[in-house]
Amino acid sequence: MSQGYSNRIWACPFFSWDERCTVHCEGGTRIRFAKVRTYTGYVSRFCCDVDSWDKCSVAAALIKQYDEEDNDARREETEEEK
Repeated sequence: MSQGYSNRIWACPFFSWDERCTVHCEGGTRIRFAKVRTYTGYVSRFCCDVDSWDKCSVAAALIKQYDEEDNDARREETEEEK
């Protein structure tokens, strides 16, 4: 868990940094909100929630990407061993 600009505790492992009404995630993804209330609701529901961070579409996409990369690497290792 890390702490950003807003002094929140961030549960999402893909969180990079935040600024006013904006969350920056690993891989260059930036989610910007027009209103503080919307930003606060989103980050409370996803980014800062230990039980829900993986329900965020950005987190889910990054999990899928890394799982696929791991599977490809394992497949290559197995093929090299043959």
